[in-house]
Amino acid sequence: MNGKLRIILSLGLAVSIFSSRLVAHHGAAAYDTDKKVTVKGTVTDWLWSNPHCILQLDATDDSGQVVHWVTETENPRA
Repeated sequence: MNGKLRIILSLGLAVSIFSSRLVAHHGAAAYDTDKKVTVKGTVTDWLWSNPHCILQLDATDDSGQVVHWVTETENPRA
Protein backbone atom coordinates (compact mmCIF):
# COMPACT_ATOMS: atom_id res chain seq x y z
CA MET A 1 0.00 0.00 0.00
CA ASN A 2 2.86 2.40 0.81
CA GLY A 3 4.37 1.96 -2.68
CA LYS A 4 1.06 2.61 -4.44
CA LEU A 5 0.44 5.75 -2.39
CA ARG A 6 3.91 7.03 -3.21
CA ILE A 7 3.32 6.47 -6.95
CA ILE A 8 -0.07 8.20 -6.87
CA LEU A 9 1.34 11.20 -5.01
CA SER A 10 4.29 11.42 -7.40
CA LEU A 11 2.01 11.35 -10.44
CA GLY A 12 -0.25 13.99 -8.90
CA LEU A 13 2.73 16.23 -8.24
CA ALA A 14 4.04 15.78 -11.79
CA VAL A 15 0.66 16.62 -13.33
CA SER A 16 0.28 19.75 -11.20
CA ILE A 17 3.77 21.00 -12.09
CA PHE A 18 3.41 20.52 -15.86
CA SER A 19 -0.19 21.75 -16.09
CA SER A 20 0.64 25.05 -14.37
CA ARG A 21 3.15 25.82 -17.13
CA LEU A 22 0.48 25.31 -19.79
CA VAL A 23 -1.89 27.76 -18.12
CA ALA A 24 0.86 30.34 -17.72
CA HIS A 25 1.84 30.04 -21.38
CA HIS A 26 -1.62 31.03 -22.60
CA GLY A 27 -2.12 33.97 -20.26
CA ALA A 28 -2.87 37.37 -21.80
CA ALA A 29 -1.45 39.53 -19.00
CA ALA A 30 1.45 40.78 -21.15
CA TYR A 31 -0.85 42.03 -23.93
CA ASP A 32 -3.21 44.98 -24.22
CA THR A 33 -6.04 43.12 -25.94
CA ASP A 34 -8.35 46.16 -26.04
CA LYS A 35 -6.02 48.31 -28.15
CA LYS A 36 -6.06 47.86 -31.93
CA VAL A 37 -3.06 48.97 -34.02
CA THR A 38 -2.80 49.03 -37.81
CA VAL A 39 0.71 48.88 -39.23
CA LYS A 40 1.57 49.01 -42.93
CA GLY A 41 5.12 48.13 -43.89
CA THR A 42 7.48 45.67 -45.52
CA VAL A 43 7.74 42.15 -44.12
CA THR A 44 11.38 41.40 -43.30
CA ASP A 45 10.99 37.94 -41.73
CA TRP A 46 8.26 35.39 -41.11
CA LEU A 47 9.12 32.67 -38.58
CA TRP A 48 6.67 29.85 -39.25
CA SER A 49 6.63 27.59 -36.20
CA ASN A 50 4.39 25.99 -33.60
CA PRO A 51 2.77 27.07 -31.37
CA HIS A 52 2.99 30.67 -32.65
CA CYS A 53 4.38 32.44 -35.71
CA ILE A 54 6.51 35.58 -35.49
CA LEU A 55 6.11 38.31 -38.10
CA GLN A 56 8.81 41.00 -38.37
CA LEU A 57 8.31 44.10 -40.49
CA ASP A 58 9.68 47.58 -41.14
CA ALA A 59 7.24 50.50 -41.19
CA THR A 60 7.70 54.25 -41.48
CA ASP A 61 6.42 56.36 -38.56
CA ASP A 62 4.95 59.90 -38.75
CA SER A 63 8.41 61.49 -38.70
CA GLY A 64 9.68 59.37 -41.61
CA GLN A 65 11.87 57.08 -39.50
CA VAL A 66 11.86 53.34 -40.11
CA VAL A 67 10.49 51.44 -37.11
CA HIS A 68 11.09 47.70 -36.70
CA TRP A 69 7.99 45.82 -35.54
CA VAL A 70 7.80 42.27 -34.19
CA THR A 71 4.38 40.65 -33.86
CA GLU A 72 3.19 37.28 -32.63
CA THR A 73 0.42 35.47 -34.45
CA GLU A 74 -1.61 32.34 -33.88
CA ASN A 75 -0.43 28.86 -34.70
CA PRO A 76 0.33 28.04 -38.37
CA ARG A 77 -2.89 26.04 -38.84
CA ALA A 78 -5.04 29.08 -37.96
